[in-house]
Amino acid sequence: MKEIALLTGVSAQTIRRFFKEPAHLSERMHRRLKAVLGEMGLATIARAPQVAGDDRETAQPPAPASATGACVAEVSPACGPHEMAASTDDAPSSLPPEPATPPPAAGLDCAESPPSQARQTPRPGAPLTIAEIADLAGVSTKTVSRYLNQSPLLSDTMRGRIEEVIARTGFVPNAQARALALRRNFLVALIQDGRAGEIAQAVEAGMLEAMKESELALVLHRLDTAPAERDANLRTFLLRHHPCGVVLLPPLSEEEAIARCCAQAGTTAIRLGKVPGNAGLAADDRAAMASLVHWLVASGHTRIALVGGPESSLSARERELGYLDAMADHGLDRGPALIEPGDNSLASGLAAGRVLLELSPRPSAIIACNDAMAAGLLQAASEAAVPVPDTLSVIGFDDTPLATMTCPPLTSVHVPWRALGAEAIRQIRESFTPPSVAVSDPAPAFEARLVERGSVQALTRALVSDAGLEGKSARRTSGFDHASSPFAPAIETFAALPKFPE
Repeated sequence: MKEIALLTGVSAQTIRRFFKEPAHLSERMHRRLKAVLGEMGLATIARAPQVAGDDRETAQPPAPASATGACVAEVSPACGPHEMAASTDDAPSSLPPEPATPPPAAGLDCAESPPSQARQTPRPGAPLTIAEIADLAGVSTKTVSRYLNQSPLLSDTMRGRIEEVIARTGFVPNAQARALALRRNFLVALIQDGRAGEIAQAVEAGMLEAMKESELALVLHRLDTAPAERDANLRTFLLRHHPCGVVLLPPLSEEEAIARCCAQAGTTAIRLGKVPGNAGLAADDRAAMASLVHWLVASGHTRIALVGGPESSLSARERELGYLDAMADHGLDRGPALIEPGDNSLASGLAAGRVLLELSPRPSAIIACNDAMAAGLLQAASEAAVPVPDTLSVIGFDDTPLATMTCPPLTSVHVPWRALGAEAIRQIRESFTPPSVAVSDPAPAFEARLVERGSVQALTRALVSDAGLEGKSARRTSGFDHASSPFAPAIETFAALPKFPE
């Protein structure tokens, strides 16, 4: 009762009168409540008031003691096991005493709807209810409710009839009413701490794409409070809005306390990025970084430096481990002097670049663990008058829109954040789809790939041509005789190394 009152924006006493004393409500209020209950799939037999004069019906005399009592809401079984039924017993006991209920109309049994109300005529210009859709399709309200809930009990014939009516009338279910009836919201929250930057934009785009033609809606929530306050902040948000699912971006997705908070609130949580126990959706950052180093070595670079990410970030650690793996495979220097820490910001990339460019001998290539730090490296190279890519090659990671805005544009490792966002929505929808309807597909493999732009110069022309690169340096190798090249053994070695997927 209270939930219906909240949805319609009226008091619980007004809802109670709708069921027990419809004559005490204006015709306008009666229509308003009836429309909402119709969207919920609740069939009510409360009598509409007769309008006279001031749009209100004159009060009826009290019913005799022998009267059967007021008509109450009849709950249609159409709503299925997940939908709620309205009951006048939900009214708070603190309500003031109400006048006796007027007797039912002569010849009308309270247990059945009057024939004039059994089939509703669509009102011109007013939103259709599922009762009106049922009338137009010639089926019961229960059947329409089963269709909306994707019930497997519905035959193809019935489903086709309802689909035809919905397509013809442009009917759109009331999400608020369905959320109340199903006791489940249709909101999905994307939660981050403000440091995800352009990654968040890519994930959001993928989520919105996957939400098309569905009842789901996206809510953005920024959880940037102090760590000690995060749990309380998140718990308040979840209990206040009751989203049907949340998508957590790194670094929040890496925190077990955040995941536990979502589980305790009964909310499905999809974690993106590297997560303990491989419980998140992520590309293989370690293998991607190793492939990048192999590609640089095959391009003639042997002194390669790295700007790492935050020490607390599992993804940053995976990328650093991939760098160390590949450098060890080639027997190249991977000492601490070639690895500078960063915090994923442009400023940290600038500071790390200033240090690395002072090394002697200077690195011929520097990899940053994200694009923002790589942009900082470009700025450091500009300050030191080190031309990129002629003297220094710079490579980023994630392939965010920033990579196309620098000068020169950044070569970067593309991480499919957009696809990860779309997959998160698929899993959330699957979490509340009845098991008899859901088709559980395994999560696809998300592979990183190299996107070449103008920030890398190959030092070995033969190897660049053999690798099939299409950048500026590759065009310079046109007509080069690979077979007679002194680097032929190295070319054969490169062919056996792991490569980025096409």
